[in-house]
Amino acid sequence: VKKWLDLNRKGRYKSLTVFTQGPHARRSYISFRKAFGDAAEVGVIALPEKEFNENNWYKTKEGWKTILYESAGVMYALLVL
Repeated sequence: VKKWLDLNRKGRYKSLTVFTQGPHARRSYISFRKAFGDAAEVGVIALPEKEFNENNWYKTKEGWKTILYESAGVMYALLVL
């Protein structure tokens, strides 16, 4: 996204908003912040999760699977990217 914006907008952007789903929002935010650095403000809008209810995710297998996967992804984004 940064390469495309740099090529097509030639640095004429100051902010961007990322639309993503549920628990993926944290990892998206970290990844975009690292990619853009001080070049742009990054905002994230998290759309509702379709596979489980965000208020009782711990009651479903899919909820646990998603949360554990995204937690690992956040750690990766923080430590490796």
